[in-house]
Amino acid sequence: MKVLAVGTYTERNAPHVTAKQELGEGIYLYSWREDGRGEELLHLEKLVNPSYFEFCGRRMFAVSERENHAVLAEYMLETTGGKINLKRLGGLCLEGAASCHIELCGETGMLFLSDYGSGDLKVIDVRKGGEPRLLREFYFEGRGVRQDRQEASHIHSCCAFERKLYAADLGGDKIYQFEMGEEGLEGLRTIPARVGAGPRHMQARQENGVVTLYVINELDCTVSVYQEQDGKGMCEIQWIPLLGQKREKNMLAADLRLSRDGFLYASVRGSNRIYVLKIEQDGRLCLIQEQENSGEWTRSICMDPAQKYLIAANQISGTLTVFERINGRLLGPVRNIRTPVPVKVTVQEVEES
Repeated sequence: MKVLAVGTYTERNAPHVTAKQELGEGIYLYSWREDGRGEELLHLEKLVNPSYFEFCGRRMFAVSERENHAVLAEYMLETTGGKINLKRLGGLCLEGAASCHIELCGETGMLFLSDYGSGDLKVIDVRKGGEPRLLREFYFEGRGVRQDRQEASHIHSCCAFERKLYAADLGGDKIYQFEMGEEGLEGLRTIPARVGAGPRHMQARQENGVVTLYVINELDCTVSVYQEQDGKGMCEIQWIPLLGQKREKNMLAADLRLSRDGFLYASVRGSNRIYVLKIEQDGRLCLIQEQENSGEWTRSICMDPAQKYLIAANQISGTLTVFERINGRLLGPVRNIRTPVPVKVTVQEVEES
């Protein structure tokens, strides 16, 4: 069976929550059918501001985004007779602020937790179910040109790929590259981003032996392409503005997703559009579509396991918008699902227990 999982903001002081909108209550689990419908609520797990989560089989790890400490919660997804339950296994409460992203590396059994507010990266051992263990914390220094958003380091996300880990520092306009060894992370290198770009989320792929890193930049609403250059390490070889002349001051790039057939999908809060980019043979990008979205303040986006549909979480309008994918392009919307303050969405396929 397939489950549509949605994380919501539950507090009025969470980022960009408006004064009048209905607040969420935690993690919502809906049914998901092949026709793109997913409106039946199966389970609600109450948790403060679960703004990001990841599945590892039946296990789910979620962050509780708070300003005064970092919280990681671990659950087991139980499915019996069409019914679903999230059973709390354990978790960690750590020093830190505004935890906002989780990256899981199944090969190493490590979880990487990004703390936006305190600008640190936590390495957590999750090999033993229900007993996550903090292994190491990395702290970064630096600032960018935007005094309102880049006054200090702000680690926004990580991307694990081919035994390397990339960490995006929105505040410092940097991407940190680590090697993943038996003892954790080592071999730190720094990849500079463009001044004022504000790297946020990343995707990576390998084609013909070449690794390409794609980065969506929150502050200037662009997508950057990085590849290894002889003797220079990872360098930006292309950047594409998503908004052109339509950019307004309050627009902020949000999420980036990579399809198996060579397309990237990007969301920008405030533009009410999903941007479709085609990956060329050399890894560079071409913007091929700007799909109108009926929802407001589009944040997280995802695809179903078959990648037939793309789902967009619209934070301010309190909706999930479902689009159909045909030859990479988006059609629709074909469905809207009401959910209060959705900020993270994914579709997970699970076998019945």
